[in-house]
Amino acid sequence: MPFQKQATQTLDAIADAVENTLGDAYSVDWAGEILTLEDVDGKQYVFNKHAPTEQLWLSSPVSGAWHFVWKNDAWVSTRGTTTLDNILEEELQIKI
Repeated sequence: MPFQKQATQTLDAIADAVENTLGDAYSVDWAGEILTLEDVDGKQYVFNKHAPTEQLWLSSPVSGAWHFVWKNDAWVSTRGTTTLDNILEEELQIKI
């Protein structure tokens, strides 16, 4: 699947999971290629598609900055084996 389609499907799934699971605790905002999740205290998770490198980028208020590439049917960190799914489960208790 092309990068743009895979990345958009992933970010849509994250937005849906947050709205369905954490809707009262987080606001979900799409602005262009950027998905922002903001909790009631103002902490933000910011996701964006970085097309030149075919990566999904995440800025987390808990674990910092991450870059992920699509590999073996998962978004895997460029720094090791951590996946985007792992971070979402640990930090937001959601599954996509």
